Amino acid sequence: MAGGADPDAADPDAAGAAAAAAAAEVEEAERKLNWAFAGLPSGSEAPSEESVKTAERAGFGSTNQFVYGEAAPGPVAPVLAGLGVQSEDVFYDLGSGRGRLVLGAALLPESCKSAPSRAVGVELDTKRHVVAEKAAALLCPLVRQCTLLNEDVLTTSLGDATFLFCNNAVFGQPLYGAIASTMCKAKAPALRVATSTAPLPWAQASVAGLALQRISVLPVNWSGSGHTLYRYGRERPKDGLVTVDEATTHMIDGMRRQASGDNEMSNTSRDMAFMRIAAFIEQMNAEVKEWQEFYAKEV
Repeated sequence: MAGGADPDAADPDAAGAAAAAAAAEVEEAERKLNWAFAGLPSGSEAPSEESVKTAERAGFGSTNQFVYGEAAPGPVAPVLAGLGVQSEDVFYDLGSGRGRLVLGAALLPESCKSAPSRAVGVELDTKRHVVAEKAAALLCPLVRQCTLLNEDVLTTSLGDATFLFCNNAVFGQPLYGAIASTMCKAKAPALRVATSTAPLPWAQASVAGLALQRISVLPVNWSGSGHTLYRYGRERPKDGLVTVDEATTHMIDGMRRQASGDNEMSNTSRDMAFMRIAAFIEQMNAEVKEWQEFYAKEV
C-alpha cells in the first residue's frame, strides 16, 4: 500500500463499518440529549425579575425578547451541518435559552464534522440558564468543551467566537440593530459566520463588517415548516448575489398548506395568516434587494 494511504479507502467494507460506527455515536449523543431534557422545564415560563430589569436598563425592556421558542428541537447534528458549523469553530448561541443546542453541539463526538471545538451559550434569563445548568449536570462528563454563561448578549465577550447563532425572531428592530453592532470586527475579531432567525438591519450590520450571503431554513419548535435563517459572513458574495435556498419556497408552501388545512381556524384568522405569510415573503425579498443594491454600489 502506498505510504500514507488511508486503509479504509481501499476497503469499502471497512469504510462502511467506520461510517456506521460514527453514525451510531451521533445517534447515541442525540438520545442522551433528549434524555437529559425530558424532565426539565420547557423554558416558556415567565422570565426572572432581575432579567427583565437588566433588559430595561439596557433600553430593551419593551421588546419580546423573552418570548421563548427553541431552534433545532430535534436532532442537533444535521442542524449544525446545515448552519455550516465546522470542527474548528468556536460556536456561540446568543440567547441560548435552556442550552439544548449548545449542549447538543458539545455532546457530539469529535468524528462528527459539524461538532465545534467549543460551544458557548449566552442567556440573560436566570431561570432558563438554571435549566441549562441542570441539563449540563445530568450530561457531565459526557459533554466536551462547553460553557454556559448567564450574561447579556450585548456585553458578553465574543473575542474567540468564530460562529454565532442568534434565535432573534421576535426581539424587535432596536435590539436587532444592537446585536448586529456587537458582531463588529473590534468585538468579534475571529468571527467568520453569523446566523440569525430574523434579518439584522442593513445599516448596523454593514457597519459591523457583516455581509448577507444566504437565506435558508432552520427547524424550530413553533412551526412545522421551519423558519428563515439569515447567514452573514465577513466577505460579500463573490457575484454580489444573495443565495436564497429552494428550501425557503418549500417553507412558504408548507405555511400556506397549514393555514389552508386548519379547519378550526376562522376565515378572519386564515386571512390574517396569509397576510403574515405575504409579509414574510416581502421581508425576505426586501433583504435580498437591499443587500444586492449595496453590493452593486461597492463594485
